[in-house]
Amino acid sequence: MNPDIRSLLLETLNTRASGGTRPTSQDLLAKLAEADPTVGLITQFLAQNRQERDRETSAQDEGGSQTLEQFDESDPARMHSRETSRAAHRLRQKIASMRKELMELRQRNDALAAALGACHLCWGSDPECEICDGRGGPGASEPDKRLFAELVRPAVRALQKSEGNIFSKADRSMSFNG
Repeated sequence: MNPDIRSLLLETLNTRASGGTRPTSQDLLAKLAEADPTVGLITQFLAQNRQERDRETSAQDEGGSQTLEQFDESDPARMHSRETSRAAHRLRQKIASMRKELMELRQRNDALAAALGACHLCWGSDPECEICDGRGGPGASEPDKRLFAELVRPAVRALQKSEGNIFSKADRSMSFNG
């Protein structure tokens, strides 16, 4: 690093540490560009990139989502970057939607398992299940009466009305009306 650049950076850091008035980033970059022309080119490049990002952001804010055709297609790298960014955004939205759906399905599964007195993890189908060791099928434990009345009883009544003989004589003698 050029000694002039190093001294400018140290001077800026010391000014900040001592509580003095610190120069802006643009002031510092201008001084650095005077000391080293390469820094000037880098500064110019960064400024152009920032202006382009600002224009794109304001265009999206004003006009909603942009189509790919509205952007300069002469720079394939920028086009690929935008497409990748949009694809990543769509994937994040899809993942969030799937997580929400999964949570809703888990809640529904847990409620139905409780209504039927079944293991909410495997429904009695997994001998390796950490909760029931495969013995948690429907009726393995006492069903939750409130959930049974809410979720199961209406289905039983509908079946009894439409096909009165689907249950054996013993099952029909049980009361599902409670």
